[in-house]
Amino acid sequence: MGRKRYERLLEKAIYAAIAAVDTYNKTLFPYKQETFAILMTSAWELLLKAKWVQDHGNDYRSIYERMKNGRYKRNRSGNVMTFGLKYLLNQMRNAQEIPINVYNNILALIEIRDNATHLFISPHLRERIHNVVLATTRNFCLLATRWFGREKMEPLESPIVQPVSFIPSEATSFRGFKNEERLYRFLQRLSESQEESSEGFFVTAEVSLKFVRSRRVEEAFPVRISPGDPNALPLKLTEEQWRERYPWTYGDLLKRLRERFEDFKQNQQFYELKRRIEPDPEQYNPEACSNQYCRIRFLDPSQPFKSSKKKFYSPAVLEYFDQFYTKKDK
Repeated sequence: MGRKRYERLLEKAIYAAIAAVDTYNKTLFPYKQETFAILMTSAWELLLKAKWVQDHGNDYRSIYERMKNGRYKRNRSGNVMTFGLKYLLNQMRNAQEIPINVYNNILALIEIRDNATHLFISPHLRERIHNVVLATTRNFCLLATRWFGREKMEPLESPIVQPVSFIPSEATSFRGFKNEERLYRFLQRLSESQEESSEGFFVTAEVSLKFVRSRRVEEAFPVRISPGDPNALPLKLTEEQWRERYPWTYGDLLKRLRERFEDFKQNQQFYELKRRIEPDPEQYNPEACSNQYCRIRFLDPSQPFKSSKKKFYSPAVLEYFDQFYTKKDK
């Protein structure tokens, strides 16, 4: 017996969600938040259509949109048009099938998608959008599992499918750009509407990091990265610990690249690629380094703008250059 029609929609929804999160997890992808919003709204629409078709006798015609004369509404190619995400979202919310936190989270995601496709999203909003990303991914998995069972959601249970990102604290000064300020305030209002949920649904969500030095999690101590907060627990690494993470000098880096790639050349292309991953010395804080590839060491850290400096690189930088050069055959 073949698959039911709603199962095809469900499969497409899962694939769209995986594509959204996989894109968002990419380190060097400047358009990832916009792409996530576009793909994830598609995933939600397909998921809601799958549920709608399942509830209406597995009949695709239940999602077909009709005109006032009763005929099916068609697109430019002549295919039948289906209900959009907002229509299904409102109908299923009215039927109490979608929790209020999920409803508001999807509204936030739609607004991010619309701003991304029709204009742009400001980098000032990265942290706010990141919180929407975390919540919508969790909501999607929980609600889809509730509707269709855990067995059908196995593709989403891979540990890779987790939205991960280290986002610096966002700026709240928008330099006079009203469009990004309006979007910020809109997302903030939806976030403030979040209700207590025993089911684990959220409008926005945040991640708490723990740096664990002991192998026993019970002995770990919580750390909150909050620049300028006197109540935050400070975390400082010794110079030896920094060197363990960034052991290579510039000479070491060149040696490793020549050993690894058959087409590596120390030319203008290389200097441009290297410049992209190196921190800006004028905005660099040696006590709060978040660059995974390069760290600048100052002879006098108390005067970084006057002190002589030297760059050190992490072995992880090889994975970055893998995208641009051909590895030697072993």
